[in-house]
Amino acid sequence: MSKRKPIALITPWFGRELTGGAELHAWNVTCKLAERGFSVEVLTTCCKAHSEDWATNHLEDGITKEKEGFLIRRFQVSERDKIEFDRVCGHLINIDKEILKPGVSPVLEKDEIIFRDQLINTEFLFQFLEENSSNYAAFIFLPYLYGPILKGLPIVASRSILLPCLHDESYAYLHITQNIFYQAKHILWLSEGEYELGLKLYGPGIIKKSLVAGAGIEPDQLSSKTVEIPIGLEPGDSFILTLGRKDRGKGTHFLMDAFREFKKRSESELKLVIAGPGSEKCDDLENGILDLGFVSNELRHWLLENCIALAQPSKNESFSRVIFEAWFLNKPVIARRSCLATACAVQTSKGGWVAEEQEEWVEVLEQLIQRTKKSLKEIGLLGKSYSDRVADWTSVIDRYAEILGPMCKFQSETYTLRITFESLVDQTVNIRMDEDLIGICELNANKVTEFSITTTHHHQRNQILRLETNIDGRVYEPDPRKLGIRIHDLDIENQNAPFTHLIFRKGWNRSEGSGNSPIPRWTTGSAEVLVNFDEQPNTKPSVHQVLPNLGYGDAIGNHAIWIRDRLQAQGFHSDIYARHIAPQMFGETYVYSDPKQIPDNAVLIYHHSIGNEITPWACDHSGPKALIYHNITPPEFFEPYSREFSSFLEQGHNELRLLPKHFPISAGDSKFNATDLKNAGFKNPGVIPLSIDPSKWAYQPDEEVMSQYQDERTNILFVGRVVPNKRHEELIYLFKFWLLEDPTSRLIFVGTNDITSTYLDCLKLLAKKLKVEHAVVFTDHVNNAQLLAYYRCASMFWCLSDHEGFCVPVIEAMWFDIPVVAYDSTAVGGTMGEAGILIKDKSRPDFLAESLYEQLSNPSTVAKVISNQRQRRLHFLPESNGNNIDNLIKTLIRDQKNNTSKT
Repeated sequence: MSKRKPIALITPWFGRELTGGAELHAWNVTCKLAERGFSVEVLTTCCKAHSEDWATNHLEDGITKEKEGFLIRRFQVSERDKIEFDRVCGHLINIDKEILKPGVSPVLEKDEIIFRDQLINTEFLFQFLEENSSNYAAFIFLPYLYGPILKGLPIVASRSILLPCLHDESYAYLHITQNIFYQAKHILWLSEGEYELGLKLYGPGIIKKSLVAGAGIEPDQLSSKTVEIPIGLEPGDSFILTLGRKDRGKGTHFLMDAFREFKKRSESELKLVIAGPGSEKCDDLENGILDLGFVSNELRHWLLENCIALAQPSKNESFSRVIFEAWFLNKPVIARRSCLATACAVQTSKGGWVAEEQEEWVEVLEQLIQRTKKSLKEIGLLGKSYSDRVADWTSVIDRYAEILGPMCKFQSETYTLRITFESLVDQTVNIRMDEDLIGICELNANKVTEFSITTTHHHQRNQILRLETNIDGRVYEPDPRKLGIRIHDLDIENQNAPFTHLIFRKGWNRSEGSGNSPIPRWTTGSAEVLVNFDEQPNTKPSVHQVLPNLGYGDAIGNHAIWIRDRLQAQGFHSDIYARHIAPQMFGETYVYSDPKQIPDNAVLIYHHSIGNEITPWACDHSGPKALIYHNITPPEFFEPYSREFSSFLEQGHNELRLLPKHFPISAGDSKFNATDLKNAGFKNPGVIPLSIDPSKWAYQPDEEVMSQYQDERTNILFVGRVVPNKRHEELIYLFKFWLLEDPTSRLIFVGTNDITSTYLDCLKLLAKKLKVEHAVVFTDHVNNAQLLAYYRCASMFWCLSDHEGFCVPVIEAMWFDIPVVAYDSTAVGGTMGEAGILIKDKSRPDFLAESLYEQLSNPSTVAKVISNQRQRRLHFLPESNGNNIDNLIKTLIRDQKNNTSKT
């Protein structure tokens, strides 16, 4: 392993003498990785420590080698505007934690930039990353909130590992902070609690890249026999101990106040011993509080050995080393309930108590003095057992190796990229290869610009070339060319892989060209090209998909896009053709206006979901073809509201019975739909479930929605088109009775009413009649960022639909860890499985509301529901369903080869 490229660890300060939590973890990880055989280099600044002036180079720049076997590269720090930084940082420090809202930045964008740029920074390190990134296999960044991480990680994002050491503090709510969590390739967490905090702040988009690696603790081998007992303590004194920096943010003064209140109520001789650095002296001998200040390692060990319990009153911890040190010595722990990192560890291990407000702490202290030494030790032993499992360095580094091993195997190759392009407007284009920034190009309006770079990159067969414009591509523009750039020429040369295939993937104006035909072509804003490097020519057939409509956020369209992306990654020439296309989807599909657009020898997949004019074209395709069925709603639901749409549904049902002779291969996206196919005459239909990938949510939610709906009220969410089969009216009736139990709640309907406005008008009249219109919200159309925000603000998800072919939102909601309540109709029960709360009878909304409130007000019930949902949602990951579509394609290709041989 030592012959492989080194791993770079990037941190603001580094040294064996540093004792802060993040600094100590950085040192230990580096040493342990080097000990395991990894080649490691530390990239850091010439600033000595967090407590020193961040614009001063206390240490010499250059390279040193440590006896532990790793290199340290130090870079000079940059000048900074301390006055402006202190203004912004002072505001952030003084923000009341209670007003912080995930997804909502606590400061203006311009102040975020000041915070990022005027922190400790080093332009020399950033330049080094840009020029030498190919010399490293991976980059580890910690902790999350300093300049070298905020500005360095985006440069090498595709090979980045973030060790956030995250705290629930104002800095974690900044958009610039959110972005590095979304950009990082992997995130390694110190504890389950820290990970839960990350989910709370950044949502499910970080799940698949996350691993709770933990942090190792080595039991202290120091002898305490010769330690001189501090003045104020006598042998045999009973005391609780708190270790760490004396700081109001760490809860020191809170603990002192709670202890004083305890002493008022008790005649106990129990003492509180405070040990740790800090300028303030916290002695209160009258109340039995002794401040020892900074103590030696030997005295620290003696204090842990002789205390009856350790108190950790901090609300802001990502791991808390001292808790594990106490457990190693069989001592119980008291932790703050609001600090997820410490509370989760204590509750899981049962190695102590969690408390929040002062009264709870007093009660715990009163319990402590009633317990025997034996019972306290038994509780401490439970903590030790937990420590042995999660805080062992061998196991921790095993988890690091799980991530780093594959990253170190990639070989680097040199290639030359040439692009000739222009734009209708002035704009900046960032050019990335697999997230790594390889160039920035300034385009002037209507001027052809040539860009060329020779660079080295980690070799993978499939890589994404991303062109990112600084114009918001999410905004619909009637002329999409104004958002993007025109590519006149694009060429990539790689000597080791002479057969380079370029697939224009996302964000391209499909009104030009045919399939992945040669450029020129326009982007519709930021766009992607899939680059397939291969030593052999691509002989795989074309596999195209046809569907009537490609809507924005539509489940069927998302399914088709997932299939296309999977096929393209495997080297297939694959595109989507649709008859009707939402404006936001122009970059995803071609308008299907002529059956001759798809060659006869191509494999075709037809998505059937409604009566339409292209069904005969799909039937007449002479090459191998398959049908994927997404269900057709019974027309009687729509007859009172839209006769026209009802007729389309009737046509779709009639067409379905005629299709088996044209499509010998078929599949439904649920077992319910596969049964429909079988009843219609299809032979042996398969099942290809829809895929829901949480990684699609790795971006910032809409800030306005996040700000509006995080107001302590219960948000009950339903997502789906406003159509009669969804039974919105039954949700409104149920909500009326729910309000009797929870008067401040609101019911939010997210979805369009693009089929019939009459039904929506009826719903609004019903809400008014029932006198709940003040608490019922209809959003109409929302974009992806807004939908993400509604999911993240939701308290629970309700669905009383009478007809669903799959019901994607119930699985999407499970990724946001909110309880899902759904009526067991059609495909819903099969989709839900054993997860959520499945309703069998909805005939009495008054009884149902009372029952649901009782269940959802019980924390243990909700915890069990969430646990089951976390298991169920895994069944619909792309990797869980990949084999289903792969097997379908294999069958179609086999048929294609058979047809070719017969010809």
